[in-house]
Amino acid sequence: MQNGRAVAYSTPSLIGASVLIAAIAMLFTTRYPTGLYDLVVGINRWSYRLVVYLALMTDLYPPLRLDQGGDDLEGPAAPAATSETSQ
Repeated sequence: MQNGRAVAYSTPSLIGASVLIAAIAMLFTTRYPTGLYDLVVGINRWSYRLVVYLALMTDLYPPLRLDQGGDDLEGPAAPAATSETSQ
């Protein structure tokens, strides 16, 4: 405590540090590094999937990978429609 107030320190997040590194790289190369872009997008998508899961909007736990989308975003397959005829 300093002068009756708590002192809090925080470190930059992984996504914040990645964006900062990418911004510095863009100063010299004028291009966003592809690997850093994939990392930032993957972390961002996974964090949103986690928030949706924790907010009870879905029962699907987010996979522990930084993918660029795919089949796991569609959710469970819908049951096949059956044609039932009344007798």
